[in-house]
Amino acid sequence: MKQQMKKLTKSFILLLILFPLCAGCSSWQTEKNMLAGTWCRSQSASPALTFYKDSRYSHGKNHGDYALVSDHKLKLTPDSGSKTKQTSYICRFSLKGSILTIFNGNFAGSYKKIISPSPQALLP
Repeated sequence: MKQQMKKLTKSFILLLILFPLCAGCSSWQTEKNMLAGTWCRSQSASPALTFYKDSRYSHGKNHGDYALVSDHKLKLTPDSGSKTKQTSYICRFSLKGSILTIFNGNFAGSYKKIISPSPQALLP
């Protein structure tokens, strides 16, 4: 009986530790799904920024990989052929409905979603 209580206690503690981590992962996945698609600057109708399902992005002549590193923080890693000189940087962002605001970095500014993500831009 004592052994069963120890196992039960360990399982409960493990569940308490893992549950918030899994909940955080799913919120990141939700943010990533919401990012997928094409965005334009708030004052324009021209496509300016696109996030793809395979964690790639394009912004004019800049393109590379992106990853969510924590809630509301993106790590952008430009390809070597991109116009930007930075190798990689983290930028803060806010995503409210169809409005994306990037607070720092090369793409700082406000964007609105103009094209619903195509099937290849959607994340699993």
